[in-house]
Amino acid sequence: DEAAILAEDAYYSWGAGKDRVEGPSIELAKVAARNWGNCAVVMKPAQVTPMEYIFTAAFVDLETGFTIDRQFRQSRKWTVYGKFDEERKEDIRFQIGQSKAIRNVILSAMPGWLVTKMLEEAKAGVRAGLEKFIKENGIEAAQDHIVKRLAKHRVTADRIEAKMGKKVRGWEIEDLIVLRGD
Repeated sequence: DEAAILAEDAYYSWGAGKDRVEGPSIELAKVAARNWGNCAVVMKPAQVTPMEYIFTAAFVDLETGFTIDRQFRQSRKWTVYGKFDEERKEDIRFQIGQSKAIRNVILSAMPGWLVTKMLEEAKAGVRAGLEKFIKENGIEAAQDHIVKRLAKHRVTADRIEAKMGKKVRGWEIEDLIVLRGD
């Protein structure tokens, strides 16, 4: 139920066609761990080198004793957009790496079928919201809304059309679900 409520906040996606990448977000991973119950995620001290942060996160199922560690390497040169000073950008890179380490260890510990089901429910939540919006406002309003939302991130309609391989007015609900993940 929480995955459906999270909707597009439960997953990420980018790219198109065979190059499309999609996966569960940190928010979905935290929902999975919280609902799994009686478990802990522990961050070990980060290793810092001139080029990277190396995070090690551990997932511990306190009921069964199952424990798994995962490392995540975050480049210290990762591009951070926005008008932040360099020190703030360094903080953001650190936080991104820490979140990815937490997400990855939780998702490694959870049963794959459960994560897949949660993603399906998240997309169903997106679909339900889009269907309601389309019923009230029409498909063109939904298409325009997506273009406006992505424009806030400096993504032009031309770029979106190139990614999708079709013009805005040709987008169907499946396309809009993908774009909500973007």
